[in-house]
Amino acid sequence: ASPPPAAVAASGASGPGSRSAKGPLDPPAPLPSGDGMLTRDEMEANLAYLRDHLRETRLKSRADKRIQDDPGPGEGSGKPAWIRHWVEEGTVPTMIFEMRPGETVKDAMDFAGGFAQQTFSESLSLERISATGALEVLRVPAGEAMEKTRLERGDVLTALPQRDGAQRKVTVKGWARIQGVFARADGMRVGDLLRSYALALPDTYLGRGEIVRTAPDGKRAYLAFDLAKALAGGEKDNPLLADRDEIELYRSTDLRLRATLTVLGPVERPGKFEYLEGMRASDLLFRAGVPLLKANRLVAELAHMQDGRFALVQRLDLAQLLSTDRVSPVDLTDDLVNPRLQPYDQVTVYARPDFRPHRSITLSGQVVRPGVYDLDGPGLTLRDILKRAGGLTPDAMPSAGIFLRTLVSVDEDKAKAAARAGVAYADPTANGINEILSRLNETKRLPLTGSLMVNPLLHGLAAGNLNRLVVDFPRLLAGDTAAEVELQDGDEVIIPRRTDVAYVVGETASPFGAYKVAKGMTVKDVLRLAGGPTRNADTWGIRLLKADGRILDHGIKGSPMEPGDALLVPQRIRKDVSWQENLTALTPLAVLINAVRK
Repeated sequence: ASPPPAAVAASGASGPGSRSAKGPLDPPAPLPSGDGMLTRDEMEANLAYLRDHLRETRLKSRADKRIQDDPGPGEGSGKPAWIRHWVEEGTVPTMIFEMRPGETVKDAMDFAGGFAQQTFSESLSLERISATGALEVLRVPAGEAMEKTRLERGDVLTALPQRDGAQRKVTVKGWARIQGVFARADGMRVGDLLRSYALALPDTYLGRGEIVRTAPDGKRAYLAFDLAKALAGGEKDNPLLADRDEIELYRSTDLRLRATLTVLGPVERPGKFEYLEGMRASDLLFRAGVPLLKANRLVAELAHMQDGRFALVQRLDLAQLLSTDRVSPVDLTDDLVNPRLQPYDQVTVYARPDFRPHRSITLSGQVVRPGVYDLDGPGLTLRDILKRAGGLTPDAMPSAGIFLRTLVSVDEDKAKAAARAGVAYADPTANGINEILSRLNETKRLPLTGSLMVNPLLHGLAAGNLNRLVVDFPRLLAGDTAAEVELQDGDEVIIPRRTDVAYVVGETASPFGAYKVAKGMTVKDVLRLAGGPTRNADTWGIRLLKADGRILDHGIKGSPMEPGDALLVPQRIRKDVSWQENLTALTPLAVLINAVRK
């Protein structure tokens, strides 16, 4: 059996019936899934819907009449989305129905919900492909003809939209008690309409109202009137209304700049607040919330704006102005202690210098009790904290101990601001450690491309804000006060495990190697164990990194090589490397060599 015929009903119908149908684009069609593609009309409809939604949700003053890429109210203004798209953009909405043999035009219209209010309902247009392939267009009048005309496969029914003519209505918008469409009587003036429905509110701006008039030929004109005089009656400043007039009223606050107050500093809710007449400094501080732990709770400042150039600054006694869980200074009306606020005032709460809830250091490696230790007072030394940790284990190698200190403190607020701005908040003392280490590691070339290879072991060391301080741990543990170090917040101490090997990095036959060293062995001996320098090696630039962090750079071939030491053999071809500039950045290399293999 042949499949049943299908008819396509245009969106002049009011909605889908009981059968499956694709309705008008309000809301727009969803984005396709898989390989489905939206047509250009559907994509433009989606974009128009999003633009309308954004325009509606954007906070905009009633007095702001600026337009940006907006053609203004069109012919379909105030009508359903499907008819706006049809009338203004030519986008024809459709509904597709599956019809049984013998069903008529009336059946299809019933499925579609009948004619919409904005549709020409006296007839339908029927497009049909004849047996010869020719396109026929038939007029189907409403009534008996629709019941008798049977549908065939591929028929297209179109109900055309009807454009509005002159309508006896006016629209009221803006700050009115009732917004919407009102009937217009002959001879009605704007004041008559506003008084009859009591549309003006107590705070409606009485100095001006606006009328936008649309003439029969579509031209739009602007007319302003004195709202107070119009409400009083009479003919002056009380214009006659015409069909399709749009009356807009405003609020008194639309003519005032928004007055704000600002609170800066370490409080729970810093930022801008609404200015309310009668507010005092204590009221604004209460709205800003509880001061943070790092806040100075004694002194703040209030800045009054004078001429827009300089401010009048007044000192505040926070001890009297801050609210607690038991009492609030609501009765404090002394203007010298609790001054009245003015528009655009700014209150600044300050922080305590170097405030930290806890000051601590970290001990790791070969100590009896590794972990985080709070500093219980000023002047605490490294030897004191090692005693609290139970001392060193038998496997500890104090001569290779590592002491790390942040030379530049990281400001959390600045770091957050830098992250939001998309820039790196780096310690300037890092001196590009990653770049320098990558130069040291360029020891081999790929056989096919000739590009330099980077040793993967050194890749894990990120440039940061930690720097190593050279500390003589054996002397310190022996009680030498000259070797003692006073601890600071954030210090980190690493005691590596005892080892009997030294390391060679760079331009040698073995570009990275660890070699067991015996007492009395020199740099020359260990260099021989590594296969000797390559032809690319800068033999005059060889450096010896001692386990305690010191760097030796002159006449070192006869220097003793001890466990934990590292020998750096740079490349001769890298002329842009300045060892004098990079020595401070190379000191963390000892951290890597001694800590990675502990």
